[in-house]
Amino acid sequence: MNNRVAGTQSPQDARPASLPLQATDIRSTSGQRRGVSATDALSDALQQRQDAGKPVRLWLRDDDAVEPSEALDHLLGMTQAHGVPVTLAVIPAFSGEALAQRLRPLSHVDVAVHGWSHVNHAPATEKKQELGAHRPLEEVGAELQRGLQHLQQWHGRQCVPLLVPPWNRVSASLIPLLPPIGFRAVSTFADIRFESIPMINTQVDIIDWKADRGRSYGRSYESSYESSYESSHERSRNDIRASRPADDLFADITARLLAGCELTGVLTHHLVHEPQAWDFLEQLFELTVSHPVVEWTAVRDLLSA
Repeated sequence: MNNRVAGTQSPQDARPASLPLQATDIRSTSGQRRGVSATDALSDALQQRQDAGKPVRLWLRDDDAVEPSEALDHLLGMTQAHGVPVTLAVIPAFSGEALAQRLRPLSHVDVAVHGWSHVNHAPATEKKQELGAHRPLEEVGAELQRGLQHLQQWHGRQCVPLLVPPWNRVSASLIPLLPPIGFRAVSTFADIRFESIPMINTQVDIIDWKADRGRSYGRSYESSYESSYESSHERSRNDIRASRPADDLFADITARLLAGCELTGVLTHHLVHEPQAWDFLEQLFELTVSHPVVEWTAVRDLLSA
């Protein structure tokens, strides 16, 4: 599915001629060049790419989907209204018929495998991992194969053979096991690469995971799957997290455009969004979906490229 949204007028039609920008202008402390807003800088960078005949592709991945919720409805409604394809990284162990029924009518949604149960198996001295080398590889591979088959059963063609490791971490020793059990690619964060399998990564995470102002009520979001399953309503209520400043997010995207990057992945977590996170997404979609140089791409098209 290729959901490029065509528009009759780009944001630059009502703006002065674009300014010559450099990546260093964007990556300043404030996230923008003096006298130029972060959104204007993004628009200028898009104009430069259009003038140079270099298309911009964006894709959206949202992690930790389990069941229908108000937050998920918000995400689905927003992306559908703007014509933006979205890949939901679904936790198989806690997902089933309810989510499948909610997503089935939506042609702009793909479903990827988010580990098996989002449970940490690493010791306290290490960063959290479900797909590390802390258990026999055959056991981990069997769980992932079960997860892929489970989501294929419920979501049919909406399920894509893409593995999204919980916490964006996966042991290199597990990678050779993935193609034989049905996975065609892996999606993590930033520049993580493995030679033996294609990578479709995200680079812009809108959540500020290090911020202290998340409303955790005594437990962290990352630990919410590790004791017992909670409904998505409870996780959403208990674990709203701070979003990164919108200017910083726009600056990150702008810097990638100026660096010539062909594809940029935006990473969201609908269950923990505060209002500012939704506001950023709305702004981003308004700036990009009708721009003639931008294509919001479905991950199934990236897999088939």
